[in-house]
Amino acid sequence: MQSLLKLVSTCVFVTIFLDGCHLRPSFAPQSGAETSKGLGAYPASPNNKSLDKKSSPARPKTLADEGFLLKSTATSRCLQLNNDGVTDTDCGGGKPTRFLALKNSQETELKTAKDGHCLDLSNSSTDDGNAIGRYGCNQTGAQKWKAEQLENGIYRFHAVLDDKKCIKVSSSGGSLLQVAPCGNDNDQKFAMMDPAPNRTMIVNQKSQRCLEIEGGTSIPGEVIQQQACNASLAQHLAEKAAANNHVELRATDDMCLGGEDGFMLRDDDPIVLAECKDVPTQRWKVSGDDASGYSYASAANSGLCLEMDSTMPDSRALTRVTSCSSNPSQRFKKLLKDENFVAKEPILPTLEERCTLKLRLVVEDHTEAGRLVTETLGGTYLEQVQKYSMLVCKTLYRDQSEVWKAPRYLAAHVAPRSEGGVAYVAGAGYKKAKYLINAGFIEDRKNQGVDVALTLKGTIVHELTHVYQNSPDIDQQNVGGGYIEAVADAVRIKNNFPDPTWPGRDKSGPWYKGYERTAEFYLYIEQSHPDFVRNLNLAIGENVWNWSIIKRITGTDVDTLWDRYVNDPSCAENNLICGQ
Repeated sequence: MQSLLKLVSTCVFVTIFLDGCHLRPSFAPQSGAETSKGLGAYPASPNNKSLDKKSSPARPKTLADEGFLLKSTATSRCLQLNNDGVTDTDCGGGKPTRFLALKNSQETELKTAKDGHCLDLSNSSTDDGNAIGRYGCNQTGAQKWKAEQLENGIYRFHAVLDDKKCIKVSSSGGSLLQVAPCGNDNDQKFAMMDPAPNRTMIVNQKSQRCLEIEGGTSIPGEVIQQQACNASLAQHLAEKAAANNHVELRATDDMCLGGEDGFMLRDDDPIVLAECKDVPTQRWKVSGDDASGYSYASAANSGLCLEMDSTMPDSRALTRVTSCSSNPSQRFKKLLKDENFVAKEPILPTLEERCTLKLRLVVEDHTEAGRLVTETLGGTYLEQVQKYSMLVCKTLYRDQSEVWKAPRYLAAHVAPRSEGGVAYVAGAGYKKAKYLINAGFIEDRKNQGVDVALTLKGTIVHELTHVYQNSPDIDQQNVGGGYIEAVADAVRIKNNFPDPTWPGRDKSGPWYKGYERTAEFYLYIEQSHPDFVRNLNLAIGENVWNWSIIKRITGTDVDTLWDRYVNDPSCAENNLICGQ
C-alpha cells in the first residue's frame, strides 16, 4: 500500500476514467498466451514499414450500412420496440424502430440502432406461440435468426435454435410477435424499408458541406460535424413543427439537435445529438429564404444562433450557438435527395486539422498561483495548450488516419491548491476530455527555485499525451506505468521538456517501473529501432496489450533489450537519451 501512496510524479491521482494519470504502483507484466487480435498492424520484422498507414476516402454509407425498418406485409405496419416490449406503428407517421444492418444472413441479431436491444425468444423456447420480445443483446441463440430472402426485398426470419420455426405477427392477442412453424403466409413476411426515404440535408452556406452526425450513431451527446454531402442517414435532418412557430431539427430514431442542457444555452455551447424532449434548447426559430439561406435562432436564447464553428478548421468544425450575425457560417440551405443528387467524395482532414481540439479555459484559481499557470508561457494559456497538443499529436502520428482517439473538445482547468495532487486528464477516448493542472503545484515549484516554464511545458506535454495516445484498459496486464505513463514521459523527453526534479537514471529495474525510468529505456531502444515509441503507440490501436508487442516491433525480447541497456556504458546517470 505504501507504493500506492508515493507521490513522485506529475501524475498523482487515481481516477475512475479510462485514461489519464494514476497513482504510481510497481507495474509487472502478466504472462499469458499471445493474442493475434490487433496484431495485424505490427511489423513482422524491424524493417517492416506496415505501420505507415495510408488514408483512403471512406465510401458513402448505403442503406445496408444504415439499417432498416421492418414492415409486416400482413399489417403494412412497422415494428416498434420500446420499454413496453414489441408493438407496431405507422411506418411513416409513427415512431418505428430502426434495426442495424444484418451482419450475416445465416446467423444474425435483429438489433435496434438506438438502444442496442434485440428481438429475443422468451426463455429460449421455440414452442409454437412462444412470445418474441425485446431484451438486451447477449449473443445467445435465443437472439439469433436466419434471414431468408423471398422476393422483392421480402424476408422471412428463421430461429437459429430451430430453423423450421419462424417469426410471426400474431392477430390472436398476447405478444405481437410469436414463434410459429415456417409457412408462406404474409404474417411471416417482412419488408426491409429505408428509414428515411425522403432525405433532406442542411448545407452550411460558408463551407458548402452538410451537417452530419459523427459516426452516424444515435448516441445522445454525439457531435455534429460537417462533411461533403452524400445523403447518408448521418446527414438526414428534417424540420418538424414545434410550439410557438419553432421547429425541431430531427435525425432518425427520435433524436434532435440541441444543447446538452435542456433549458439553457450560453455563447459557444456545443449543439449535439439528444433525445427529442420538446425543450427550448431543441427548438429553433427559422428565418430566411431559399435564395439567401436560413438561420436558426435558439428558442432557449433568441440572441444565439446555430453556427458551424468558424474558429475551427472546416474539416473539424462542429455545431455550436453563438451571437446571431450575418456570418455565412450561420446561414444554411436545405438540400433534398432526388434523382439528380450526386454524392460527393468525403473530404479528409490533414494531420494538423485532425490534431486540432476545440478548447475551453476554466480558471478556478484566481490567485497569484492561477496567474502563474496562465501567464508564464506568454500569449494566452489556450494558445499554449493548442501548441503543445499539436506537438504531442505529431510526435505520435504521421498521418491523420492513424489518429482515431483524439477528442473533439478539451476543457483546460486551472485548479486551486485545495484540489490536491498535480495534474490529470479525464475522459480521453471520448468526445470530451478534461485536462487539469493544480496551480498550487506550479507555485510550489517557483518557491523551490525550479524552472517554472520547463515544469509547466513538461506537465502539459505529459498530460496531453494521454489525450492522444492509444491506451489499453488500465487494469489490463498492469500496464499503467509500464506503458501509458512511460510513453507520456518519453514524448516529454523527446521534445526536451524533462522534469527538472527527476533523479538520475535508474537502472535498478524492473524495466516496467514506469514513468521516466521506463521512458528512458524506451528511448534507448529507439536509437537502434527508429520510431519505436510511435510504433508502440500504434500497436495499441485496438485496445489490446501484450508485452510481446515489444518483440514484435524490435525482433528482440524485452529482457534482452533491458540487459543491453543496463550494461551500456553510454547510458550515464544524467543523460536522458543514450545508446547512439
